[in-house]
Amino acid sequence: MINAILAFSIGVLTAVGAIYLLCILPYCAFKPRRDMGCLAAGKPRAPGWEALSRQLRSDRPECECCGLPTTVIHHVLPFHVHPSLELDRTNLIALCNECHFRIGHGGSFRAWLPDCRRLAATIRAAILARSE
Repeated sequence: MINAILAFSIGVLTAVGAIYLLCILPYCAFKPRRDMGCLAAGKPRAPGWEALSRQLRSDRPECECCGLPTTVIHHVLPFHVHPSLELDRTNLIALCNECHFRIGHGGSFRAWLPDCRRLAATIRAAILARSE
């Protein structure tokens, strides 16, 4: 059973890596974050962010991309660019750490992918089809 889970996890990460290299990386290069410094300078989060993040991690226990446990609630459109969307559930996606970096940020925390929800759904559908 452990071997099957390990093999499946390696297959998921390989699939995510391949999609990242072929589809995401070239697109991501055109979406630089304009003011990376605001997060490093400690821009405060909206009241209620921590509670909402905990609730969504509980409600969405699986990464919406690969199916591994959710560790991050990612803003599709960054809150430092669109502060009004910080607590908007339609702007949030549940991801694991690996998918957060690769799918949410295209492999660089200095960038973001506004199409990450569609990319995550495409990858998830491919993984589910492969496991059937």
